[in-house]
Amino acid sequence: MARDLSKLVGIGDHPPRVCLMGKRGDGKTETATGAPNPFFFNLEKSRIRRNLGAGNQAPETYADVLDFIDSLLTQEHDYKSVIIDTVDTLEAMMTDYICKTNGYKNINQTEWGVGLSKRDDEWRRFLGLLDKLNERGMYIILVGHTIIQEMRDPLLPTFDRYDLKLHKRTGPIVLDWTDLNGFCMIKCYSSENGERKTATTVGERVICCQPNPAYEAKTRYGGIPNEIPMDWNVLEDYMRKGAKLTEPQPNRPQNKPETKKEE
Repeated sequence: MARDLSKLVGIGDHPPRVCLMGKRGDGKTETATGAPNPFFFNLEKSRIRRNLGAGNQAPETYADVLDFIDSLLTQEHDYKSVIIDTVDTLEAMMTDYICKTNGYKNINQTEWGVGLSKRDDEWRRFLGLLDKLNERGMYIILVGHTIIQEMRDPLLPTFDRYDLKLHKRTGPIVLDWTDLNGFCMIKCYSSENGERKTATTVGERVICCQPNPAYEAKTRYGGIPNEIPMDWNVLEDYMRKGAKLTEPQPNRPQNKPETKKEE
């Protein structure tokens, strides 16, 4: 049955869902904790420079993580952002949870990949819970380490790429869900000293936001350059400007072209 298009209401915009990924020690966590009043899932028990008070929590198990998510969904609070640091640690917790719940000794040794499928489903359920927090107006920031993966592209020779350090089945589930995947790095330069080449850096930290064969990155926000300073305020400013929507022009029904009568 045809729907009355004149009565449809478009879905509203939502706060950013961001993934910041990169090598260890490049500033991902410090950048993420610059988000507004965050609740920080400190899964790696990291020492951070900002004092987040009671918002800095280190759940021991995936079940503990779910309990905190439930509290954020059902109780009144002033937190405006949720940070998961890191998603690779979360996946390890999730794997342990799936194995204990189902009596698996090893999630990779279940028949027909049932264990991996259950973890895929759990990832989707978890992202659905984050969606509910997002609908309440909370920023979602996922922090993750990278791993170098060999890529096989039908159009290109085999090459290596930095990818999110998750199982090859679940990485795309997470990255497809986010609005911006930023590859964080300390810029390095090569120099030659005779026959020897060395890598140097001046410590410039950047977030790469545009797709590149060398790393996984994307943005659904307009106007963000490929490299921006690794600073949450700069990133948020770009996302705010890039989220402004332009009014679409109405599509008018197309009338059949008039045919001139022969005189």
